[in-house]
Amino acid sequence: MSSTPDGALSASALFGGLDLRGLAERWVVVELAAGAGLWGQGQPADALHVIETGRVEITVRLPGERETVLAQLGQDDVIGELALLDGGGRTAAARALEPTRLRGLSRRDFRSVLLGRDAGALELRRRLIELACRRLANRQRALAGTLDGPPSPSRVGRAEPAGAPADAYLLQLPFFRGFRRDQLRDLLDRASVIQLSPGALLVAEAEPSPAMYITLNGAVEEVIRRAGSAIRLALLGPGRGFGYAGLIGDRVATATAAARERSVVLVLTADEVTGQLGEDPFASAIERDVVAALRQAERPQARLAARIDAGARP
Repeated sequence: MSSTPDGALSASALFGGLDLRGLAERWVVVELAAGAGLWGQGQPADALHVIETGRVEITVRLPGERETVLAQLGQDDVIGELALLDGGGRTAAARALEPTRLRGLSRRDFRSVLLGRDAGALELRRRLIELACRRLANRQRALAGTLDGPPSPSRVGRAEPAGAPADAYLLQLPFFRGFRRDQLRDLLDRASVIQLSPGALLVAEAEPSPAMYITLNGAVEEVIRRAGSAIRLALLGPGRGFGYAGLIGDRVATATAAARERSVVLVLTADEVTGQLGEDPFASAIERDVVAALRQAERPQARLAARIDAGARP
């Protein structure tokens, strides 16, 4: 391993064009032979990598000592971005398919750069969140591709304006962890609150994403539905956000979300969401939520990949 020269990452969509104080000397070069592992499933997620040359395969273990391929990535692709968002365990393994050269950045070094809070650091954080949201949307599209027919969201139930629950209750919810009371009040002043009857549709797959939502009471189900079949992505209880994957990306929803039971949700417009992506505590809340959504999306993706793999074997 050796230090990365200035400008080596100019082709990366995540880092290209940014003036990031103190970042250039923090990169290390990683060179892998064909078949060598970059990290294993379950290992601590402590670094992000950008592929300079070569290809990397992402795999997940399955019951019965089998594994299945989730993705193959190549030049300029970013892998391991969850490490910079939450530092949890690796949910899949990564290995080189051919001689491969990567640039690595540790989570500690990334966070230290963000502490400077200069314009480049804030833009990098925004791009990282956008990358994670695109990754989530792409996973949902891949899952949708395994079902036949057009999207078929159920349009029942209704929504009506409602009051927000007490601040003390909201500050205990996962999304608002780290918010001060004044920051929470500021967010509530710029958002709206609605109450949903069971079945009320908020987000429809393949249609424009109207807003981002946060469940305050009740539960919202996120699914990919086709005639006669569906893939359940998540049951989103109090303190979980949804609708932002398409909103932050190309403004087209990649999953359907509807109230599973009588529920209360917070509604944030696209402008409010994009205007806060680089700033705490909202940015940290989105980071935590998109990581949870990505980890949840890996489960049905791995199960479907396993079934396809089993069907392809003689």
